[in-house]
Amino acid sequence: MKQICATAFLVLAATFSGTNAWAAADAPAKTDDAPVATPAPEPINYALLTHTLVITSLRAGSHDPSGTENYEFKVKMYGLLNSSEERNLDLAKRKKVVVDLGSFGSTKIESLALWREDPKNKEVKELKIEGDRIRELMARSMQEFKAREDELATMVEVTMYVKHRKYFVLSDEAFVAKASYYPIPPTKFDVPLRTDQTLTISDDKGTSVKLSVHYAQPASTPKGADAP
Repeated sequence: MKQICATAFLVLAATFSGTNAWAAADAPAKTDDAPVATPAPEPINYALLTHTLVITSLRAGSHDPSGTENYEFKVKMYGLLNSSEERNLDLAKRKKVVVDLGSFGSTKIESLALWREDPKNKEVKELKIEGDRIRELMARSMQEFKAREDELATMVEVTMYVKHRKYFVLSDEAFVAKASYYPIPPTKFDVPLRTDQTLTISDDKGTSVKLSVHYAQPASTPKGADAP
């Protein structure tokens, strides 16, 4: 009788032990891995935002009765508050800090004629925009709007004008058309920083101007080149 009881006890013990083993096997494995933190974005190195605005081709329109057109391009840069409400407003109504970058590309050309850049013969019309100018604008905009750096964008606007003769001198100028681009885009879904671009200025009088935006170190620069 004692032998039978001992045997039954051993069987129960083995069963209980096996049940615990199965439960342990079914339990989710413990892990000591901590959640992966999203790395903070690198601060902008404004020196790398230096770029050149180049007129690559200019097809004149028919603006002046004389048959000769005199064009000029004026450039402004805007520091813009980048809230969703502001982005939905026309530029004229947006909160902004404005910097005048001057003019370039003065061109005298026959109506509907075509000019193309020719670097070999130094036929180039360009304007260099230093990264320091963008940095200064961003710093001013942060103070003006009491905003963080990541709450702002910068936009460059290129406006084409035609000069008309009046009393044998060029005096009056009239708006033709304009184009714009963002050295610092409004959102992360726009083009990356330092992306080369092509712009077009055109109107219904036959004008068609191609401009390129070329960065000294475009975004395709090998990794590590961004180091200050």
